[in-house]
Amino acid sequence: MKLITKFSGLSFSDKRLLLSAVFFLLITRVLLIFFPFRFVRFISKGSSKPRANSRTRTPLAKERIIWAVEAVARHIPFVNNCLAKAMVINLFFRRANYQATLHIGVTRSDARPLDAHAWVESDGRIVTGQWERGFEYHPLAGAERIFL
Repeated sequence: MKLITKFSGLSFSDKRLLLSAVFFLLITRVLLIFFPFRFVRFISKGSSKPRANSRTRTPLAKERIIWAVEAVARHIPFVNNCLAKAMVINLFFRRANYQATLHIGVTRSDARPLDAHAWVESDGRIVTGQWERGFEYHPLAGAERIFL
């Protein structure tokens, strides 16, 4: 009930942004489960172009985009996946004409022989997918061109 009360108190633009985040996170997560990554990459590349009518809308702030995607991911466990979140934030940033680079990296540790992670950088800082101290993910060669 608290979520519904919080949602009803939001502005129209925040409600629309949250619902868009729900839709795109769910679709992205389902596609990542059932289809090859190459197909999901192709689909997201085609829809990441800025909209023609974007000049009539107030551009979304980066912080609001990150807030919406992270809030949805916190409340819907199925979509709380680093790759899905990174792909959706990358998509939203590109649609809002912000520079964004999606990275996919790997690391090795004693606990796991190989661990993969996805994150997005914008203006030289990680905007989503910050990892814990002690881990150092190494970007896969050529992965930064995945969403160009």
